[in-house]
Amino acid sequence: MTDSLKSLIPLSLEGVSKNFGNQKVLDHVDLDLAPGSITGLLGRNGSGKTTLIRTAVGLLEPDAGQALLHGYRAWDAPASIRRRIGYVSQKFDDMLWHKVRDAIELVGSFYDTWDHRLIDRFQQQWEVPMDKVISTLSVGQQQKVGILLALGHRPDLLILDEPVASLDPVARQDFLRALLLLNDEIGQTILFSSHITTDIERIAADVAILHEGTITWHGSLDELKEKVQCVFLQADFPVERLNAIEGVISSRVDGNRVQVWVQDWNEEQNRLLGEQAGISTDNSIHVQSVGLDELFMGMTS
Repeated sequence: MTDSLKSLIPLSLEGVSKNFGNQKVLDHVDLDLAPGSITGLLGRNGSGKTTLIRTAVGLLEPDAGQALLHGYRAWDAPASIRRRIGYVSQKFDDMLWHKVRDAIELVGSFYDTWDHRLIDRFQQQWEVPMDKVISTLSVGQQQKVGILLALGHRPDLLILDEPVASLDPVARQDFLRALLLLNDEIGQTILFSSHITTDIERIAADVAILHEGTITWHGSLDELKEKVQCVFLQADFPVERLNAIEGVISSRVDGNRVQVWVQDWNEEQNRLLGEQAGISTDNSIHVQSVGLDELFMGMTS
């Protein structure tokens, strides 16, 4: 890909690997975000989501590969590029001894694009107390402050690491609506990490699944639901037999039946499953479409 084309991609990870001591956390991760896309990043605890995000925004330097922001290396991207990025970490622990109002005014002074009306609107809607010291606020209120500081300059690329984990359900829905509004207004590109699959389904058109340090799926959420099926077998046999069948992602015993997640389900897979299980395929195999929560568990088990 030429440098001019790379500059059009807000975020690109190319073969990114990251180790901490002897532990490999990211293993040759590839991920490109299309301009204006909203991508939900899913992964089990310890899968490397936070490491991926911190590497993507330039807070960690990859051991191999490269993370690019608008075509520039994230690790040493110029200030002009960093001003186009918004980032919300899992826990807001900056400027804790400032009053909320002072923190917003200070951060806003660095941006010509700071949108005071947007901040005022969300501050009032989320009932953020402007005259309180940030350290005295609840964890959820502190997280709201972090979100305000990341949204105020209307960044081209917004990267969010579990931003709603500490918010109550009403505030969470308000925030998700705000993301959709900004995406619609300015074509903002968003990478949104969350363990709440319903939130991902509510706002993300694309999904990236991180499993054992590697992106195992990146694409349309609708396509994921269409291509991956959950198959139930009424049989008693060693499930390891199924691993050799092309398209089988994972399997597990569920009571008196076996649950199998299969990609690109077809009649040949149906025959092979029955053959390996030693059963008739006519009435012992049932195919079922499932939601993102079940898909995620199946693809990371």
